[in-house]
Amino acid sequence: MDWFTPANALAWAQVLMALVTAGATVALWRVTKVLAKETERMADQAAQPHVVATIEPNAWAMMYVDLKVVNAGNAAAYDVELSFDPPLDNGEVRGDQPIPFQAISVLRPGQSLSSFLCEYEKIKGLEYIIEARWKRAPTDIKTESLRYKYNFSHYEGMSQLENNDPLIQISTHLKKIREDWQRIAQGSSRIKADIYDQADRTAEHEALKRHWQKQTELQKTEQKRPRNPKTPPSV
Repeated sequence: MDWFTPANALAWAQVLMALVTAGATVALWRVTKVLAKETERMADQAAQPHVVATIEPNAWAMMYVDLKVVNAGNAAAYDVELSFDPPLDNGEVRGDQPIPFQAISVLRPGQSLSSFLCEYEKIKGLEYIIEARWKRAPTDIKTESLRYKYNFSHYEGMSQLENNDPLIQISTHLKKIREDWQRIAQGSSRIKADIYDQADRTAEHEALKRHWQKQTELQKTEQKRPRNPKTPPSV
């Protein structure tokens, strides 16, 4: 028995089109699902905190170092904790004070915290294993972490003639202005000033008066001078 005849050709064509449409629908669903998951993953990665701790030279004196913590991500970090191996040591200036930034309740996106730590000689040649832990939300149980090596030796041999930080430059100029005015207030320096007083105004008034008198006399002289009569044209 012939199952494909001109009579049922249209029916078989409709069945084939239905199967193709169903296959295309399934393929489109799978692609849409994959795209949605990838979009969600990218959005989740773009909006997450990223906390990093570093030890950097002090902005005022390179013989000292500062501890800096920054949230380089796009979301706030909560319950931030830092650990260092070997442990950090305080400088002589800090004494028995605790190491700063061991526990931070919240760190905004792009926020940076900095504090003086110690002298450079105390950490020279050391390599630290730094681990930063944080939460994406205060109520989260899951804690994210970042563990990395940090060696301060890449700052060895570094030199600097002048600090290019605008805030440091402004502070330096303000300090110089304050010192200059302090010397003036104490009488050790004098201010050179060009003062326009009553004597100057009187002299200027007299000069203007002489100028106008001279101009008036010149006008009177021109008026008294006889004018040449007009000669008739020659024939």
